[in-house]
Amino acid sequence: MKLTITAFRVDFGDGPKEYLTCVDAERLTKGRGIPVEALIGEVLKPRESPGDPLTPDDFMQNTGFINFLQGLMIEHGEWMDDMRVNADAKGNGVLYVIDERSPKPVEGQEWIVRSDDLIGEFDVKDGEIVPGSYRPNPDFAVLNEEGLFQLTDEIAENVMVAIEHLPDPDDPTPSWSVRRIN
Repeated sequence: MKLTITAFRVDFGDGPKEYLTCVDAERLTKGRGIPVEALIGEVLKPRESPGDPLTPDDFMQNTGFINFLQGLMIEHGEWMDDMRVNADAKGNGVLYVIDERSPKPVEGQEWIVRSDDLIGEFDVKDGEIVPGSYRPNPDFAVLNEEGLFQLTDEIAENVMVAIEHLPDPDDPTPSWSVRRIN
């Protein structure tokens, strides 16, 4: 399951602003607002077209979303099937949770991962994730020169399920237009 990222514009009276969210378009069209944890970030320089590229200099990630994602990893990561399989293969050491956008190495070469592509890490002992060992990476960025973050299917599914269960904010959101960007 790929995480669906939707761009939308809203005007609070001081000109339109563009935001990214992983709330599905159906929930957005209900017009009841977006939980802060589901706002990925703000596009600081609104794009003319949804196909225009995003750059890290023109984007401000939402720490509420980052904390939400990292909280999910702390709470559920050690129980995710992919993490458990990788821990078993690792045996002992550190299991890194790496953003899927990170360029994979050519066979036989070392995988060099940028700090902002590293979501976090677990300690592994005897093929098992050490309970409570997850450490979020404070340098993780949802947008870098490689593009928007890309989660594994299992992490994306956990994010989507958790967002579906977030309550709508009390304040209604002003009128806005919705467009899907991936």
